[in-house]
Amino acid sequence: MRPFKLAPHRSTSVAGTSHAPRVSRVWSLAPLAALTLASACSIRVGGEVEESGAAQGVGKSGGLSYAAPPRPRPPALTTHCSPAPALFAQAAVCVCGAMSHAGKLTTIARPGETADVGVVGRLSFASGTRIDGSLRSGADVSFAGDLDVRDHALAGGDLSGAGDLTVGADLAVGGRLSGAGSLRVGGTLRTPEPTSFAGRQVAGARGAYVDPGAPPCACDPGALYDVAGAVRAARGANDNARAGLGTDARIVAKGAPLTLRDGRYYFSGAGELRGTSLRIEGAVQLYLEGDLTTIGEGQIVLGAGATLDMFVDGTLTTVGRASFGDPTRPEALRLYVGGKNAKLTLAGREAFHGLVYAPEAEVSFAGNATIDGALFARQLSYAGSLTVRGARVSTQPAACEERAPADPTAVPAPAPAPAPAPAPAPPSTSTSTPPCDPPEGS
Repeated sequence: MRPFKLAPHRSTSVAGTSHAPRVSRVWSLAPLAALTLASACSIRVGGEVEESGAAQGVGKSGGLSYAAPPRPRPPALTTHCSPAPALFAQAAVCVCGAMSHAGKLTTIARPGETADVGVVGRLSFASGTRIDGSLRSGADVSFAGDLDVRDHALAGGDLSGAGDLTVGADLAVGGRLSGAGSLRVGGTLRTPEPTSFAGRQVAGARGAYVDPGAPPCACDPGALYDVAGAVRAARGANDNARAGLGTDARIVAKGAPLTLRDGRYYFSGAGELRGTSLRIEGAVQLYLEGDLTTIGEGQIVLGAGATLDMFVDGTLTTVGRASFGDPTRPEALRLYVGGKNAKLTLAGREAFHGLVYAPEAEVSFAGNATIDGALFARQLSYAGSLTVRGARVSTQPAACEERAPADPTAVPAPAPAPAPAPAPAPPSTSTSTPPCDPPEGS
């Protein structure tokens, strides 16, 4: 596998100083023996060594380059606003439990964006893995084959592998770091224990591990979006009457293909909609009460510029071949599944275009699969190759009630006075382990 080019990364810093010049210097000084490390050796950069202890330039309150971004607050359940901008803000793939696979995982980001992977539980890769963004796990991480991460990598527990590990920016490991291949870190390597890699080890700097203080994804019970609650709220706050529609899916499903235009729509008896064709025009929120067994090919068609937020308070077993409008606009379809202990299988001959939020579901793939969009699940497993082309939702529909109007008469609050500069830290008196001799043939 061709590794990412290790370019200087803006967010990598020690004591507030950018490592960008240092990283460039590391790669230009290949003959420098101090950069070829054996197990449990100090990592030298430009003749300086950052010893273990209190991490410099970072803290639990913020500023950790490898910490997950905060999740925005979702809108109220009874609005015409979409929760998608908040729920899919942290990563292209979020898993609240464990994630394992016997195939290859690849994420691809849009220009100027990231396609991150966040897993609260244990994470294991059985084949080559390439992340076009950051990789974060709250527990142990193990991999076979090469693991290639464009930006930051975080393992709250141990990190071990049988192949080469390449991280473009910072690598933070809360436990033991070991591997049978080589280790290349473009930013700062942060681990409480000595590393144990059989191959060449190179890093831009070394620092202490600091717990980010928050999980990689918003998976705490109080942080999960209440899909079932949103469906219950829509039972009494919907636009069905305005559109001349009842709320019983058994009646709606017997008619011609159904067209839904801007608004909130609620139907009970979700299973009766199986096989009913839906055409979406404008910004539509569709709330379905009950279990929906299958969503198949051609069942949902999005008009030009249309978006659909579909909420199912029960279970959804299978999402088959999905052609939901323009494949270049996968963020237009958002599927929310609230059924507890659900098992969701994504299958089909082509890519699934959409964003899936199923925090109580076990999601599985059979064969090679592609997601154009994002996935949030309780468990994730697959036997073939999984490719995720990340997509995010950054705007709200025009009918959204939660956008605060501009007030030209408002007087901005005065800026707080700058905090006094901290006193310089005293020079370290600790001794460092002398650098190791490079392995023969390096």
